[in-house]
Amino acid sequence: MKTKLFNKTLTQIAVASALLSAASSAVANSNESAEDANLEQIVVTANRSQQDLFLSLSATQVIGQAEIEAIQPQNITELLNTVAGVTVANLGGAGQSASVFMRGTNGNHTLILVDGVRVGSATLGTTSFSSMSVGLIDRIEVVKGPRGALWGSDAIGGVIQIFTKKLQSGEGFVTVGLGSNGYWKTEAAIGLGNESNSLTIAGALEETDGFNTTDYPGQEDKDGYDRQSFSLNGQSKLTEQYSLNLISRYEKGGAQYDNKYGGSDENEHENYSVKLEAVYNSGNILVETFVAKSQDEGGTFKGDSDPKVVNEITTKRDQFGFLGQYVS
Repeated sequence: MKTKLFNKTLTQIAVASALLSAASSAVANSNESAEDANLEQIVVTANRSQQDLFLSLSATQVIGQAEIEAIQPQNITELLNTVAGVTVANLGGAGQSASVFMRGTNGNHTLILVDGVRVGSATLGTTSFSSMSVGLIDRIEVVKGPRGALWGSDAIGGVIQIFTKKLQSGEGFVTVGLGSNGYWKTEAAIGLGNESNSLTIAGALEETDGFNTTDYPGQEDKDGYDRQSFSLNGQSKLTEQYSLNLISRYEKGGAQYDNKYGGSDENEHENYSVKLEAVYNSGNILVETFVAKSQDEGGTFKGDSDPKVVNEITTKRDQFGFLGQYVS
């Protein structure tokens, strides 16, 4: 009897040891995979130049394709709301205005970049995320904390840089989605060219009839939204050291809403940017020069049959940048 109990105890200890060893191995492999991913992750927003994420001294978080596919967000703000230290205040559902607050600062204290180009309204100091499509995003870099010394006074709270998709030649995708209340969306992208010249063309369309959000008299209409996004991302390698990059994007969207004073109002937003960049990279010397132009236009319209402009603000920016880096 004692021999059977002893053998049973040994068996239990062996099984427990095997399970503990397997769990430890899984944790170790998971940690190694995470470390490998961090080692391979390159960020450019923290110090305005390419740098390994684990070497960056700033609090930087990258939202990549794996996170986007796991979250399946309807808006960019849903992605940003998953970042610690970032708070998003939505003024309604999809298509409506939203404000982003980083580490307790104001909404106009966070710099928003798209492929290195400043976007948003210089008058209001904020950026409209409602017209941006998630389907055109490759990744998002979020740098938390004051970066005014590198990016200017509009980066008191931090910097958020959005990178559009860049596909290899022959790559592409098409997605279609349908839903209730007349909802539909489609996204498509394709990569063209060869090893020396490449071009990525991407577009996204989204629209819904919406539903009645209030029970105020005279406002039984549906409150829907629509948005269209297009982007071009091209690169031409002239020599082993010299290359030219062209990045362009266009976005337009509108959203209806009700107010207690009656009538039907609608917010509309339209923006575009064009960036031409020349790069010299010899291995230990990196020189980047770019010129860019962007425009942000937003307005509020009141009424259905004969809409009247309540307010309309347009911001135009002409930008020039130069970066030189030497690595011994």
